[in-house]
Amino acid sequence: MDDSNLYGTLHITPFEALRGTQKLVNIPWGFHKQLFRVWVPPDTREGNILRLKGVGRHTPDGGKGDVLLTVR
Repeated sequence: MDDSNLYGTLHITPFEALRGTQKLVNIPWGFHKQLFRVWVPPDTREGNILRLKGVGRHTPDGGKGDVLLTVR
């Protein structure tokens, strides 16, 4: 796979979408998982994408991809 980004879905309630919230998200990493705190801004809508910059796979040039979470 050439894509250094990781993709996932973040499920929140309508109240959380309206008021904003923070969620803990487990990101698979090898044989273990890393726990990240994700801040969901107020007035987030279904289908919005939240980006965790630099948390994805390593790129050939030494950088890191992102984690992209679609809000549902």
